[in-house]
Amino acid sequence: MDNIYLRAKKYLYKILARRDYTKYELKLKLKNKFSLDEDSIDKIIKDLENNHLIDDKRYKNLFIENKIRNGYGLVYIKYTLYKKGIEASEEEIYNIASKNGYNFKDIMNDLLEKKNLKSVEKKYNFLIRRGFTAQEVKDILKEEIHNGSTFF
Repeated sequence: MDNIYLRAKKYLYKILARRDYTKYELKLKLKNKFSLDEDSIDKIIKDLENNHLIDDKRYKNLFIENKIRNGYGLVYIKYTLYKKGIEASEEEIYNIASKNGYNFKDIMNDLLEKKNLKSVEKKYNFLIRRGFTAQEVKDILKEEIHNGSTFF
């Protein structure tokens, strides 16, 4: 048991040296790779937390900021974090966006400019795939039509 426990810890140190993971992701990795009981897994995770090697709150904030900066919307961010075992409210995401000077409306406009899509349908589908809400996308497209933008 001690040998497996030490190997599991060493494995986590090795993968954490490359990138950050959530507690949930690490628990899944340990369950899949090692035959450890739930208490041992929890003990290893707690040890990593105490040594400040994992922090779901820090991970969440950095993840949200990164995805917004790379042009992803609220729906994509919430869903991806959920899959990683982290809950994020819309308010948290909007707060992080505004704190860092990001505005989803501006992000969508920038994406549409770069993508240079011709039809409204293609623009709509593109922004939906990027994780923006249907209402946000409709609003930005209506605004573009109303302003007589060169996008249309």
